[in-house]
Amino acid sequence: MNGRRSFRPSTDSGRERTAGGPAGVNGTALVSVLVVALALTALAHGMIVVAQREYRVARAGVTQLQARGAAEMGTARLLALGVTPTSYATAVWSTGGAISDSAGRISYTAELLRLSDEFWLVRGEARVGRVVSPVVANAVWIMDPAAQVAAARALVAARSFQREAGTAVETVAFADTINAPPSGCGWGGRVAALRPTLPAVSLSGSFPLALGLLDADSLALRINDTTVVVADGHLRTGGAAGTGLLVGLGDLTLSGHAHSGYIMAAGNVTIESGSDVRGLVRAGGWVALRDSSSIRASACWAAESLALPSLRRPIVLTGLVGPF
Repeated sequence: MNGRRSFRPSTDSGRERTAGGPAGVNGTALVSVLVVALALTALAHGMIVVAQREYRVARAGVTQLQARGAAEMGTARLLALGVTPTSYATAVWSTGGAISDSAGRISYTAELLRLSDEFWLVRGEARVGRVVSPVVANAVWIMDPAAQVAAARALVAARSFQREAGTAVETVAFADTINAPPSGCGWGGRVAALRPTLPAVSLSGSFPLALGLLDADSLALRINDTTVVVADGHLRTGGAAGTGLLVGLGDLTLSGHAHSGYIMAAGNVTIESGSDVRGLVRAGGWVALRDSSSIRASACWAAESLALPSLRRPIVLTGLVGPF
């Protein structure tokens, strides 16, 4: 007592110093690191999942493009093969030709569906593995020789017709085989079904120099056959007999010449004495038939002159394209 004070160390203060010392700080930091590591792991896992999903989507897109490319290849190949003569007898809304092929995981089919005499729908479908492409389709125009001949207005179609005495104009055997090619007539039956009779002469102010969708320029580009002649200016023929499609971009004169087929001219057509025509004649101007010359209707010769692969090559109509 005597004014002295006693000192007793406090154990609580020691505990407080221990709780707030370096050991506590390290424990909190460790927990924080673990939480951050776990979050980064979860984020990385999520990114991997997203990347895998994007890869699968991209792969499926590539496979889908491969399938569509195979379908388009099938339709292109079918159009390159063209329409066979027997396909022209196909009924409307029926298949006139089909192909199929496969290579490894890729397979395709393509077919031609007839919509009318000269309009078709080519459509294709393909499979790559388990992926099936959408149907790829194109509307196409393919010239039908029989339909073109059956659509003729007359044996002679022109602005005017001049006929001298001693000439002959025959339409009786239009769809028969009397004036047919020596090899036979593969078109007469179809022409007869579409157009059994034909007038002798049809006069009109306009006869375009075209066959369906093939105008004069298109005809000139497609001609690669010796049985077809496309001439600019005034064309004059003579000598040995000729066959096939004869197109004059100007006037046309047959001088003592026999020709079997389809004759077309943007200008005038003169058939001089001693000339003989079997088929059809069409002119933008007048047609003159001189003494001792003749014109005999023949659907067989006219259709045969149009039945060339180059003329029957399909024309794809733009704006009417799949897939559907």
